[in-house]
Amino acid sequence: MALTKVTGELVDIGDLDISNVGSIQLDSIAGDADTNTTIAFPGSDVITMSTGGSERLRVDASGRLFVGQTASSGVRSTDPEVQVSGTDLSTSSLALHRYQANAYGPYLHFAKSRNGTVGSHTIVQDGDVVGALGFYPSDGNDFVSHCAEIVVQVDGTPGSDDVPGRIIFKTTADGAAASTERMRITSAGEVGIGTASPARELHVHKASSGATSTS
Repeated sequence: MALTKVTGELVDIGDLDISNVGSIQLDSIAGDADTNTTIAFPGSDVITMSTGGSERLRVDASGRLFVGQTASSGVRSTDPEVQVSGTDLSTSSLALHRYQANAYGPYLHFAKSRNGTVGSHTIVQDGDVVGALGFYPSDGNDFVSHCAEIVVQVDGTPGSDDVPGRIIFKTTADGAAASTERMRITSAGEVGIGTASPARELHVHKASSGATSTS
């Protein structure tokens, strides 16, 4: 049997001679003994995977990967490429595991290049953000406003195998929608609390009553 097109909701491939098939169009694919575990094509340029009759994973037309949801949550008014949603700790968490006979654990890596082509390198500049962790609670409307941030930036002039960095910690004041820097650790190891230019190993500045510093 030679086919040019097969259309249907469920097809048992074992019953088909596909030796001379131009194209096969399916709404879903399921195993013969497990029909509620499927790969489906519910819309234009969309693919889903389900187990136990429930959707577990979706890739949409923009290439975004959704786990536990079918559309973007709109965090910070952006559409991250990977989004995970759940109703408890296990379904709304990501875990990294490393099994090796040494003292090292898993890593979460952030990489930054100023080149606009994926896989290509252009040196970063002083002040560039290398990576950030943002925390976005619902305000009853959306996930746009953040309550805290941890930001890593280039801290000085970089060169080959020379990338000085600083860590900035931010929190959002009551009544505000954007975070404000509260503490930073510079590339020189100086810690500033209330100041972006620490002049001591530990520099604490309180604007309402003047500046204080300690080392």
